Amino acid sequence: MTRDHEDLDLTTTAEEESTVVVLLRSAVDGVEHPPAPDGAALAHSAVRRVRARRALLTAGVGTAAATAVVVTTALTGPWDAPPGPVASAPATPAAPAASAPAASAAPAQEEPAPEPTYLPVGDGELPLLPGVEHGAVDLEHSEYRIEGGLVYTMPRGGRWVLRDVDTVDASSTPPSMVWDVSTQTEWAQGAAYPEEEFEATPMAGSKATIRLDVAADAASWQVPDRDSGAWTVDVPGADLVVVTRGPAEEPGLARWDAQVRRGDSGWTIRMDFTDDEVGDRVAAEFLGNLWFQDDGPPEWFVPTHEFPVVDGIVHGVPEGWQEVSLGEVTLAVPAGWTYSDRTDEYQRHSLWEGDVATSGFRLSDGTTEDVRWSVLVSLATRGPSNDVPGVPVWLGPQPQTLQVPGADFAEADTTLGPFYADRSVRSYWTTIELHQAGPKGRNASVYISVPADEEGLEILRGVMGSVRFP
Repeated sequence: MTRDHEDLDLTTTAEEESTVVVLLRSAVDGVEHPPAPDGAALAHSAVRRVRARRALLTAGVGTAAATAVVVTTALTGPWDAPPGPVASAPATPAAPAASAPAASAAPAQEEPAPEPTYLPVGDGELPLLPGVEHGAVDLEHSEYRIEGGLVYTMPRGGRWVLRDVDTVDASSTPPSMVWDVSTQTEWAQGAAYPEEEFEATPMAGSKATIRLDVAADAASWQVPDRDSGAWTVDVPGADLVVVTRGPAEEPGLARWDAQVRRGDSGWTIRMDFTDDEVGDRVAAEFLGNLWFQDDGPPEWFVPTHEFPVVDGIVHGVPEGWQEVSLGEVTLAVPAGWTYSDRTDEYQRHSLWEGDVATSGFRLSDGTTEDVRWSVLVSLATRGPSNDVPGVPVWLGPQPQTLQVPGADFAEADTTLGPFYADRSVRSYWTTIELHQAGPKGRNASVYISVPADEEGLEILRGVMGSVRFP
């Protein structure tokens, strides 16, 4: 028996909310919704998105969150304190150990170290950090931004650690972010991940983190001496970038500190990465992929996902389709799609599934499942809209406003890119956030996954055009 959302426990963990931010990407910044942001409403908006994902996992069917994040644990450590000033004389990154020569071989002749390349930094100059390559990011990735428009690319395994749900949410560009970039070393109970995603994740289980903060004292920053041991990185549009490397408090980790300044704005970046070649490589990749939103993407930037606007939407039920409902929400799905109830202790969910998208998706118990294209409807609270104005923290266009009968708020985010269960398959993923007109109207969400071809696009248009309230 289903229950209204008011009867259900609405509590959630910060880690669950971080999953939503990273992967559903449904933060909104549109029109026709309440003008003043509200922290509690923002948190509830994030909560219902993660619970939709939990509903999909209930019966062993994977979700988009499955391949990009794993269950996080509470973080404690040096990142909880405000970052200190950048050190002026860091240790030099450790070079990979050379193989011992054979006994009969002649002694190896050491090659002289290459001369460093110096770049102007503020009123001085610093050597360029070795190993930095613009656009070099390991496999699938996501782009985010912090207050002031600094854009950064997360390495695989990264996920948001939400420290204060009342002041920081998916729908705001935060002044401070902390990411855990070391996935856990065993499968989460009931979760579904592709085998290769887990095995290939760098720095797994190491407690590696990234912290970014807006700096209020950027105008007073001084450039270290050119031979102090500090480096710089060519960040397009920045007038000062200082990078250092030294020991971290956590055993086995090295601390990378960076200051990035553009005019009067500044940011500090602290990366506690593994004290080895892998950590140094990921640090160089991260620093080599910083840029500013106001300038637009650099020529070397290659995004993983596209963010199309779905046009050609026709209102009504497409010919031959079946009209279905969950509570106050009615929509249509193609004939032959099958229904299952995914209601849990938190929320009411209904799932309709079509053709198989990919087979052999590995679950945590070692079994495999077919993953199908789907439409999931989730009901949330009644009352004022939980979606409020804001700037999405993830990098993408503004949400698409929809005309939905009976709704006073309806917006959609659509991404086009690798399918979460099989990166060789491309898919559309659309999240629609709805509020039924009236002070006691229902909040609801619709999640659609279809193949990235003409047939999939027609299904997406049909579902989007059929959504309505009574």
